[in-house]
Amino acid sequence: MAQSTFTNVSIEDGLDLILSHLEPPYFPRRIATKMTGNSQILVCSREEALGKFIESGLLDCEISAYKYPVPTIRGINLQVTNFVDIDIDLKHFKTMKMLEQCLQDTLSNCRDKLGANPTVIWSGGGYHIPLQTC
Repeated sequence: MAQSTFTNVSIEDGLDLILSHLEPPYFPRRIATKMTGNSQILVCSREEALGKFIESGLLDCEISAYKYPVPTIRGINLQVTNFVDIDIDLKHFKTMKMLEQCLQDTLSNCRDKLGANPTVIWSGGGYHIPLQTC
């Protein structure tokens, strides 16, 4: 089994990494942070998103994979999904070894079945694997 390597990156580089998995234009887009609770807010630029993330102490920062505004007809979202975020949470495993095995199996499936070489992000409580599907 391969050993995981952790690399610390700046918040700016982290946001740019996530944005690189999304389809442009990147903004306007909705975000959420610890300070917004369960609500998403609209930001119109990378700088505004960074400001809100920093303002929240970098806690619970999320950016929507979907462009804004989302096209709808009679309240039904018409946007085609082209992004998947695989979330492997440490809390669902009894040991780190089991978590690491799940990560390796998931990466193998991404390579073998999807032809993808995904990015792996350690969140502090598990792994996120963002994939652009189209």
